[in-house]
Amino acid sequence: MEIGRRIQAGFLPSRLPEIAGWDIAAYFRAARDVGGDFYDAFEIDGQRHIGLIVGDVCDKGVGAALFMTLFRSLLRAAAKSQDFRGGAGIAGAAGDPPAILRNSLRFANDYIARTHGDTSMFATLFFGLLDPVSGQLHYVNAGHEEPLLVGTGGVKGTLGNTGPAVGLFEGVDFAVADLVLMPGDLVLAYTDGVTDAVDSGGTQFTAGRMRDFAATGPRGATGLVAGLADAVERHMDGAVRFDDVTILSVSRSARD
Repeated sequence: MEIGRRIQAGFLPSRLPEIAGWDIAAYFRAARDVGGDFYDAFEIDGQRHIGLIVGDVCDKGVGAALFMTLFRSLLRAAAKSQDFRGGAGIAGAAGDPPAILRNSLRFANDYIARTHGDTSMFATLFFGLLDPVSGQLHYVNAGHEEPLLVGTGGVKGTLGNTGPAVGLFEGVDFAVADLVLMPGDLVLAYTDGVTDAVDSGGTQFTAGRMRDFAATGPRGATGLVAGLADAVERHMDGAVRFDDVTILSVSRSARD
């Protein structure tokens, strides 16, 4: 299990992209030695776009961890490699964020459904492509917890679902939504291990508490992720862990 833990840790990014005017931060803690949550952040075509992913594979433990590595690898390969672009038959994938997202999700979804359909394994995930010059964020929310959009005045809204979970059925079409992050804006993506975390008495952390923390907590991705992770850990206070906890955030400098 320790070997498995180290191998899984190797599938998470060793460093996050560093872009002038932007802050990207993440936190991950498995409920067991290995887990089914994952996150990723990587450059596409230099720094033209930044891929941001948070995912949650169904089930827990070794099985979920194995599929976590598969989902993560399929998505990253499909998004980054010219060899994969267009592989799902979607025109205009090269350099086109909506097409890259649709192609990547279609490729991973169909591979899992076709090759491993008998396992009934699937993942909910949020996958965004950020243009750090314009601040435009194209994204797919595949049945995942809705990330928060936070501005200088508090929570502005959520990034809602645009498609089903990944890996259940072949041929699923994933719609792409978009928004523009203004100076001072922040996106907070997470898994349900954050909101469902319980203390020794069974009281959940709750989505409302997380939303309040996002609205009033530290500004900027690094401070908010660190503060939220600490708040969740203090809430649990040694209680038994039932789910993985994963947080990913990106923020635009207010001075941009």
